[in-house]
Amino acid sequence: MSDLSDSEWEVVKPWFPAPKGFGHQRTVDLREILNAIFYVQRK
Repeated sequence: MSDLSDSEWEVVKPWFPAPKGFGHQRTVDLREILNAIFYVQRK
């Protein structure tokens, strides 16, 4: 299984930058990006 559990996500979430209050809104889920990286890394 390559997806982060909720408890694992809570550990790593503070390392990601918070969305800024201006400019384009974030359209991607950083958790899903990290899940994809772990998936590719395990192959």
